[in-house]
Amino acid sequence: MPDNVIVLLKQYKEWQDGQRREIGSKWQECGRLFTTAIGKPIHPDTISGWFRRFIARKKLPDVPFKSLRHTNATLLIMSGVPLKTVSSRLGHSSSVTTSMIYSHAIKSADEAAAEVLQNLLAPTENIKARRLKTGT
Repeated sequence: MPDNVIVLLKQYKEWQDGQRREIGSKWQECGRLFTTAIGKPIHPDTISGWFRRFIARKKLPDVPFKSLRHTNATLLIMSGVPLKTVSSRLGHSSSVTTSMIYSHAIKSADEAAAEVLQNLLAPTENIKARRLKTGT
């Protein structure tokens, strides 16, 4: 996890510890970080509900919570993170699974890589082509 996420999780844990002290013996320890107000495990659908309300409040597109996983994977692939690393972070047993699911992102990343290589190998020609396109 990125360092900034770890910092946020530690801050949340401190807040939760304060809640635990405030509630005292009513707290029901379950060993989880994300719990109900009295420490019990939350239902898995709770996160999806929070997310739906958040995107509605922020007037964001109505997308399912799971789409964040796909966005994460696509951004990593498009940023050049090795497929094996992305696959491992997603918990896929094989990078073949990841390549099948994210073939669109891999294709886009490949096209971007080809363009970068073209610009490196023939920068003068590309500058001329851009000038012709833009009329400058």
